[in-house]
Amino acid sequence: MNKLMAILFLLGAIGGFGLSQRDSYQTTSRSYLGAPVGEPRTVQITPGDRAGYIAIGVACMVGCFYFVVRIRRDDSRR
Repeated sequence: MNKLMAILFLLGAIGGFGLSQRDSYQTTSRSYLGAPVGEPRTVQITPGDRAGYIAIGVACMVGCFYFVVRIRRDDSRR
């Protein structure tokens, strides 16, 4: 279970840091955004979004390192 969690946190960190490098992304609209449902839109990433993605990436890296340490500790006890 520790290995699975370490991998999931690592993927989350890669995703968070990857999103923070983008300037915009494509999405489909909902009716409450003022466009017809399913219409493609380009969303600009603001500095606040970028900071949030970086924070998610850092939190996921910390989680990944935590589970890697637990894996090593459990393996050393055997």
